[in-house]
Amino acid sequence: MNSSVSLCLSIVGLLSVVKGHAANRIRDLTYVLGAHPNQVVGIGVVHGLANGGDSDTVRTRGFLTNQLKRLGITLSEQSVSSSNAAVVRVSAMIPPYARSGQRTDVTVTAMADAKSLEGGMLAQTPLMGADGLVYAVAQGPIAASNRDQRVEPSRAATGEIIQGAIVERGGPTGIVSGGSIYLVARDSDSATASRLVKAIDATFQNSSQAVDERMVRVRIPDSYRTSPIDFVAQLQGIEVALEIPARVLIIDERTGLIIVTGRTRIQDAADSNRKITARITEVIEGESFDKHVELKALPDLPALPK
Repeated sequence: MNSSVSLCLSIVGLLSVVKGHAANRIRDLTYVLGAHPNQVVGIGVVHGLANGGDSDTVRTRGFLTNQLKRLGITLSEQSVSSSNAAVVRVSAMIPPYARSGQRTDVTVTAMADAKSLEGGMLAQTPLMGADGLVYAVAQGPIAASNRDQRVEPSRAATGEIIQGAIVERGGPTGIVSGGSIYLVARDSDSATASRLVKAIDATFQNSSQAVDERMVRVRIPDSYRTSPIDFVAQLQGIEVALEIPARVLIIDERTGLIIVTGRTRIQDAADSNRKITARITEVIEGESFDKHVELKALPDLPALPK
């Protein structure tokens, strides 16, 4: 385990979970049924890997010859070299309301034993949805994550292309059904739907109804019939008072990145790991109390005798 992860885990051990009431906007607690991102995936070939490509030459050569055929070039598999190429899985997430011509990020993963994808060029690859239709096309140079020395070798053959896919068609985004929209709570709780209904009805009287503990149906008022998007924007800005426990979530073990919600109590403490020390102290300003986290580099330690 690297030093940053170890140090962050030590800090996490000093956190205590507390509960409390907090105002949350509906957009943070729910999503609109029908307005969700769509996953797309495809199989492609990365070129220009400088003898770091797949050793499984039969499969890779087959992909290369098929690509050349689409360009009007016919060659036998034996005449194509695969040492500089790799077969990859290409995936992307198309955001809600995406339109033709919009760009999105792409993740590329080697499917065989390519050593690294860094410096390679992804050939044009169609990306399909679960319905078998092409929703985007990806291509471009790959920035591999193995540029970070902390990345494990097993993760070296994964990279990304920022804004590397162009959307050809948007996913389905029908959010209005029978003159209503449906809100789906991100976390299922027996009281969540009830509190959502009370908060919505306080702004739009008698317009909402709980379908179950996770879904709420909201009738679109007559004044918003022709502009449901404006109604959704108003609806998502409504605040709801919920009692939610604080949470600590480690997003990325490789970098030690941690997200902590605002309802977390941190005890006074100090910890150090290698050349980094973290000191957590209480700061008093007037009548308010806060916690201050200080990161400081330690001086170089003398080398141990052999």
